[in-house]
Amino acid sequence: MNPRRLPAFAPFYRAQFPGFVQQHRAFARSGITLVQAQQAPHATEIPGTGEWRITESLSPKPFLRRRIDGQWQEGQKPSGSFSLAPPGLAIPVEVTEPYMVRALVIESARLEAQFCSVGAPGAAPLTPLLKTLALRDPNIESLLQRFWAEAETRDPVARLLAEGMTATLAGCLLRLAGYRAQEPSPLALAPRRLRRALDLIEARLSEDIGLDDLAEAAGLSPYHFSRAFRAATGMPPYRYLTHQRIARAKRLMEETELGLAQAAFECGFGSQGQFTTTFTRLVGISPGRWRAERKR
Repeated sequence: MNPRRLPAFAPFYRAQFPGFVQQHRAFARSGITLVQAQQAPHATEIPGTGEWRITESLSPKPFLRRRIDGQWQEGQKPSGSFSLAPPGLAIPVEVTEPYMVRALVIESARLEAQFCSVGAPGAAPLTPLLKTLALRDPNIESLLQRFWAEAETRDPVARLLAEGMTATLAGCLLRLAGYRAQEPSPLALAPRRLRRALDLIEARLSEDIGLDDLAEAAGLSPYHFSRAFRAATGMPPYRYLTHQRIARAKRLMEETELGLAQAAFECGFGSQGQFTTTFTRLVGISPGRWRAERKR
């Protein structure tokens, strides 16, 4: 399923557990949110979302259970330890005692673009980490604290720091999973290979396009394609795709009377809100204001 069309974790949590004392923070226009809550004992199923979720224990040694891919994991989760949950996977959980928890939630495409930038085949190298309920890594634990602290400031500098911390977090997760990047071979992206990838992007802007799809169209492995595409176009595939979607949205808003929600759908965005956030970040003004200025 397209991660952009899956629900978001923070609204689900707020609606599902109104009785829990909660704090919610976010970095504006970043795709990064955080939730901290004092949980009472409960059992629930967290739905598959379009995000990666890192859940950190803030309690001494609570006993927890969760099921990943049909296998139950259970045990104590000491304070500072964390677990990883991938996008698109519903996860049953059971909490048997009061439990203070904090979750860092990052849009899947944003985090996985970092993995691809170093030649990793998407998020596949993180699979071993999903088998552990209580992971420990001092660098990641420090980053989780910084994300929480910076999200409170709500200024552009915090957002810039969040982008850097996301890259650092991606690197730390790859290291924790034991991934080691290989030196790239000197493989250039021939014009015909590039054209096939660009044609696919143009033909499927309204659909979900993965790195594997583009690499297959170009006849390369995802690893080599990602590096060669960036060398040829000056940006990674995901960023190029986003820019093309915004360019099509501009054309639609200038040449048609489509509403913003329909324009967002036609350009591959999961919602009008996501479209507005991305458009504003890249263009500098909201799509509604941009369209109004063009019609003056």
